[in-house]
Amino acid sequence: MSAGADRAALLRELETFECKMRKLISMIEAPVTDLDGLARATQDLSNHAFEAERLVAQFKDAAVGEVANVKRRLARLVDLDAVARAACRSELEKTAAAMDRVRHVRTQLDTLRSVEHAGETLDYTS
Repeated sequence: MSAGADRAALLRELETFECKMRKLISMIEAPVTDLDGLARATQDLSNHAFEAERLVAQFKDAAVGEVANVKRRLARLVDLDAVARAACRSELEKTAAAMDRVRHVRTQLDTLRSVEHAGETLDYTS
């Protein structure tokens, strides 16, 4: 393959990787998340081996405009990575808060159950 064809293939690979990352971010930030779809999108992105070092090496002797384009696209990829990490962190925080609420409700239910098993009655009318 010629250098031009190699570069074009690497740019297509970069575009595919970026699209997969954008899809994952949109799924994470969706109001309702399809967990199976999210797992597939995460696995799909993980399986896509993107080699930034190879891309940089291939464009080392390229024209100034081509190098600038690759730099912009790599910077955009870094920004997308930061967005994905922030979205994941936010969702983890929301999940932790929801789990705390569920634990609190469960504790209340366990307390009620233990009182009822102890033979005490509760007056639910007050």
